[in-house]
Amino acid sequence: MLDRFHAQKRVAEATGARRDLTAALWQALHEADRSRMRQVMAQALASAEPATQRERVVESRTYFERHWDGVSRRVKTLNVASILKWLDWTLRDNRVTLL
Repeated sequence: MLDRFHAQKRVAEATGARRDLTAALWQALHEADRSRMRQVMAQALASAEPATQRERVVESRTYFERHWDGVSRRVKTLNVASILKWLDWTLRDNRVTLL
């Protein structure tokens, strides 16, 4: 299972101070877009200096690849949770009448 602490750690390790890559990687993870995640990691790898940073990018990419089921499961869980939260709010506010 993918937990937020380790995901944040790996995103930070992969993207360093590049906010544009950080945002793009989080978006790819939140959308469970594996091909986009790979593209962002390739960009991070291309701009990584020194060799230790390149190793961090590769390790982070490997981490997300190995835990991709957890990434996609988390997205599905978040989507269901959002729907349930909206439904609860709507029913409490009496905006919907049940038959």
